[in-house]
Amino acid sequence: MAYTNSPLISYTKLSPNHSGQRTHSIDRITPHCVVGQLSAESICGCFTSTDRQASCNYGIGTDGRISLCVEEKNRSWCSSSNANDQRAITIECASDKTAPYAMNNNVYQSLINLCVDICKRNGKKKLLWFADKNKTLNYNPASDEMVLTVHRWFANKSCIPVNTEVLTRDGWVQLRDINIGDEIACATLDNLHISFEEVMDKVEERRQDTYTSNGLTATKDHRMVYAVQQNKGQYRIDYYKHLLRNGTQIYIPMAGHIDNDGLPITDSMLIFLVAVQADGHYMYERKADGTKSYYGVEFHLKKERKIERLFECLKSCHLEYTICNQSDGTTKIRIYNKEGINIVTDICERWLKDKCFTWEWLNLSEKQARFVLEEILLWDGCTAVNLYCSRQEINLDVISALAAMNGVGSNVTGSNIQFRENPYITLGEAKRNNHPTDSTLVSCVTVKTGIFLCRQNGKTFIIGNCPGDWLYNRLSDLASQVTAKLGGEVKAGTQASVFNNLTEKEAAAKIGELCKSDMAKSGILASVSAAQFILESGYGKSELAQNACNCFGMKCSLSGNTWSGSTWDGKSKYTKQTSEEYTAGQITTITADFRKYGCIEDSVADHSAYLNGAKNGANLRYAGLKGCKDYKKAIQIIKDGGYATSSTYVEKICSIIEKFNLTQYDGGNTVAPASSVPYRVRVSINDLNIRKGPGTNFAKTGRYTGKGIFTIVAEADGQGASKWGKLKSGAGWIALNYTERV
Repeated sequence: MAYTNSPLISYTKLSPNHSGQRTHSIDRITPHCVVGQLSAESICGCFTSTDRQASCNYGIGTDGRISLCVEEKNRSWCSSSNANDQRAITIECASDKTAPYAMNNNVYQSLINLCVDICKRNGKKKLLWFADKNKTLNYNPASDEMVLTVHRWFANKSCIPVNTEVLTRDGWVQLRDINIGDEIACATLDNLHISFEEVMDKVEERRQDTYTSNGLTATKDHRMVYAVQQNKGQYRIDYYKHLLRNGTQIYIPMAGHIDNDGLPITDSMLIFLVAVQADGHYMYERKADGTKSYYGVEFHLKKERKIERLFECLKSCHLEYTICNQSDGTTKIRIYNKEGINIVTDICERWLKDKCFTWEWLNLSEKQARFVLEEILLWDGCTAVNLYCSRQEINLDVISALAAMNGVGSNVTGSNIQFRENPYITLGEAKRNNHPTDSTLVSCVTVKTGIFLCRQNGKTFIIGNCPGDWLYNRLSDLASQVTAKLGGEVKAGTQASVFNNLTEKEAAAKIGELCKSDMAKSGILASVSAAQFILESGYGKSELAQNACNCFGMKCSLSGNTWSGSTWDGKSKYTKQTSEEYTAGQITTITADFRKYGCIEDSVADHSAYLNGAKNGANLRYAGLKGCKDYKKAIQIIKDGGYATSSTYVEKICSIIEKFNLTQYDGGNTVAPASSVPYRVRVSINDLNIRKGPGTNFAKTGRYTGKGIFTIVAEADGQGASKWGKLKSGAGWIALNYTERV
């Protein structure tokens, strides 16, 4: 057949990277995010070198202009699949650099128009999206049909070993133990600014070949953050396999920078606390009940520099001390309790735990953190070689994290940490881990910023995450819009694409209104339906919601399909893998057929019809649900009826209802915030008093929280505030009126 190119192109720069004329007629389109707000010219420029060994047919720049990289008659090198590229038009689209790699409206509209043009010139009247790899690749399109495919079906997801550690507010956690919704330390590409962000998605674990270079292990297609030698500080992202070819010229960052207000601790007090964890001993008397009654701190020091430094900080902190020179040449220094302040519990253990650093130290300002990193070398290390030593694993973990968050690279080996003021590594010769016994169990996460902080083999790194699902979640919309422009029908009702650009709060409001309308007909509390919708569809953004308008995980076969009023057509389905918890704590992955609806309203209505009409034998499975006004009771009825397999389902639904005050859509009163503990609060003032008990009738400890995030482990009523919270550190109680729950 005669091949033509699109008349929509505004720039042409042909790539040498192609296989010549394709061997299959065009019946597929494969769009992809280029990851970067590139111009049409720059996208072509990515594929001019033969070293790149990649290309595409078209590029769409950030302003919506279209460029031609490989003529349609030729097979591009794009999707990692010869079979797919032989029959697909491949398109690289400008997008954000960070997850979920969104396209702006100019790009998306140009993609729609380009797909329409491709279909018209190739005699196609429909663009199909099945959202199922096996179904798509085994489908034989009719002569007037074009099918959408995606990169992820042909190339393994970029991943890292599951024993890679990521940083949470409570410490380093292996990737295998991280869940969607957990907050981990992430960074921005522009300046490596660190913040704690929620995990948006996680790749299922699998075994795959990996490559290791200078302690950094990943699959070859993992996205790495790097700088080139002459432009340190200008960070980019590329695949690991590309960077390994130029190892000594590539710099992988080991640290970023966090913007903390800091903790209310003076430099002198920081010196004292570092000295205590290094060389201090708590003095105590044993009570009759076996508990310890602390009365002071004691040091036995021999090095003159330590003695002088301790004297200086004690004077600055206004802490009185006694001195006694020992026969062994050491100097014994003692600091006793005074004026109602216990030196151990009120000062030392306010910031330390069992004489070790705590994760609260991550809230230090960069100036404070740098001061501590220098100070610990004087007490437990060697300044000449930037080496810190500790037998306490928690100290190594906290200091490693503190360094990585404040511009200092680190490498933990045994009981030592080696600091790097130049926080980069260069890549060297790579070892391929591909033997069956060496192949690595891998996974990855998606985060808002697109990159995150991790630790492998003791070294900290800042690396890229797995690409997000912005485009993938819009392929159903893309197919619908293109088909409509080709003369097809437009779907009626609300489509899941409306949720894509909404915040959680905005999505919850829209979902609440949809469920409120359904409640008038079904009698099921809107708050309960909305919370189920949010939990089971990820605010309407899940794969199942986006591709099947199924927002409740409704399978094709449920309770014998005996209820009336179903809005499902009885045949449309979507097949995918899903995780079930049949036994508490044991997750089983199965492949299941799910109902596919024409719109969101049909999904909500079918869900309610099921809850009202499903039977267990001759009895209603969820008897008492319709008309129930107590959302907690309603959720328990649903759980007891066998609706959910998760052992924490009731707690999750209640938490969502309370978080977004979803009972407002029931026509009732608002719900007070949940009081379950533990939880975290943000303090935005410097002088929030810490008291010895829950109320202003209890004495002040003499300490303030300062600004930061704190964990509350208990609540109590008391004078001076509507509610008091007990700090996890054990320092005392704070008035929760002056905090914000996070």
